[in-house]
Amino acid sequence: MFVYYQGMVASGVIYGMEKTPQDRIIERLENEIERLKLELFEVKGELKLNKKLLKETTASNQEMQGYYDDDGNYVEP
Repeated sequence: MFVYYQGMVASGVIYGMEKTPQDRIIERLENEIERLKLELFEVKGELKLNKKLLKETTASNQEMQGYYDDDGNYVEP
């Protein structure tokens, strides 16, 4: 027995009614979107950390080996 509460809707599905195949697909896709948003957030954090590490490593290498400045002049260590 299904009970219908007039006006009550959750995620596009009326309480007391079975989900349609379209509703299940939408729910799966919404879950996938949320998972991908979290994964993107984590990847952005890793990228930020890697950029920082690369900058530090580059500076360290330049101190030991020397480098060419923006004007093309070689800077001794």
